[in-house]
Amino acid sequence: MKPYLVAPFLFIMVSLKAQNILERYPEVFEIKKSIDNNESLQPVILENDDFTDDSLDGGGEVIGFYNSTTQEIKKISITLFLSYGIQHSFYLKNEKLVLVMDKFK
Repeated sequence: MKPYLVAPFLFIMVSLKAQNILERYPEVFEIKKSIDNNESLQPVILENDDFTDDSLDGGGEVIGFYNSTTQEIKKISITLFLSYGIQHSFYLKNEKLVLVMDKFK
């Protein structure tokens, strides 16, 4: 009986350590930090009706951040409010996906 009680807690502890990708890959953290701190990136905002045909109970938006000199998209942020808010952030480097982060609001 005792191993059945210990096993779930052990699994949770191992999985929590595995979730922090930014500590394990510092170069990804530097890319994220440089994109978030870059004030020259220009946002393009799409509201609820511009990107979905369905009605979201709290609305939603898609924001794309791009560098106007290189014409590259650096970050895409999608926020959907379906009874609660969830935000997906996609970070790109050289038009390749580097990091995906989810956050509940």
